Amino acid sequence: MHVGKQRQGLQISYSGSVWIIDNEHGDGFFKVTQGMGSPRCGHKSIDNPTLLHYISVDQINKTIDVEAIRLESEAYDKWMSENHPESFAKSQALRELINWHKNKN
Repeated sequence: MHVGKQRQGLQISYSGSVWIIDNEHGDGFFKVTQGMGSPRCGHKSIDNPTLLHYISVDQINKTIDVEAIRLESEAYDKWMSENHPESFAKSQALRELINWHKNKN
């Protein structure tokens, strides 16, 4: 969905592995600072990134833009439902199961 687009990412180094997580809307920064990297705090990976340039610490998005995340998620769901309906149906079923378990406790 974001192929060819410039996005802010955070380079993560952990246990000898290095990867990039999306921080366009501040959620990557939240994961590593407040979520302490926990799997309970989600993230979006950036696969096959091309590094355009490094930014200074004061340029890192540190505030979560919840509305932008919601709109991006809706656009992705629409694209998935139209282009990969079977995979979309499976992911929706998994989301419902996760929400059921969250609400059960």
